Amino acid sequence: MPVGIPISIPLNVRAIIVKAVCSVAAAAALVWLMVGVGWSTIESSLQRVGIVGAAILVLCAVAESICDGAALRAVMTPAILRPIAIRAQMAVWLPKTHPPVNYAAFLT
Repeated sequence: MPVGIPISIPLNVRAIIVKAVCSVAAAAALVWLMVGVGWSTIESSLQRVGIVGAAILVLCAVAESICDGAALRAVMTPAILRPIAIRAQMAVWLPKTHPPVNYAAFLT
């Protein structure tokens, strides 16, 4: 193939590639986090909550992800800019995972 001629990849193929790359990155991040926490800590925590407790935690996490996705889809219209929607989503996510910060400054 001559140099300088761009390769045209159909949009649906690009979407599949992006989804696959994101899925692999997410799985790698999950494994990295679990290694950081420690497998023995994870095992003892799962033994304390039991199978039913672990299933409830997984269902809550899945429900939260579905609600987060639905909320982002609802606000992703041409009338609102994508960075503003992402900042609003992060403002909800950050308090759950990080120490308090000045969120008013974060949203501006």
